Order: sequence, then C-alpha cells, then structure tokens
Amino acid sequence: MNTIYKNDWLEIFENEGTYTIRYDSGDIGGTVIERAITQEEAIRAQESAEAITEILNKYDNIELFGEDYMNR
Repeated sequence: MNTIYKNDWLEIFENEGTYTIRYDSGDIGGTVIERAITQEEAIRAQESAEAITEILNKYDNIELFGEDYMNR
C-alpha cells in the first residue's frame, strides 16, 4: 500500500489501482474506519477539508441508509 495523502486524522492509500481512506471517527473510543473509495474521490479529497467531509458523509449515509439513499 502506498500512502498518497495524509493529515492529522486521515490517510488515503493506493494499492494496485484500489483506493482506501482510513480515518479516526472522532468518537471517544478512537475508532479507526477504513472505506474503499474511487480514484476520483481520492484525488478530490486532497483538494480541501470540505471535499473530505462530503466524501465521508456520502459513505456514512450509504452505510446508514443503503446504496440508493439519494433516490428515496
């Protein structure tokens, strides 16, 4: 795995064309969460904190409400 981006609470890795985002959930337990993301999201996440927030919110919503949460 190659780290392509890192800040205080988040890392983005690339491994053979797949991208993974790993971040601290921010809760008291200090849970570390890993999610597969697209290459476009990996590039966009490096642009700004807002982009990171949008990407993380997208995957949190998918986890909570399902893949088609926007089509309801």
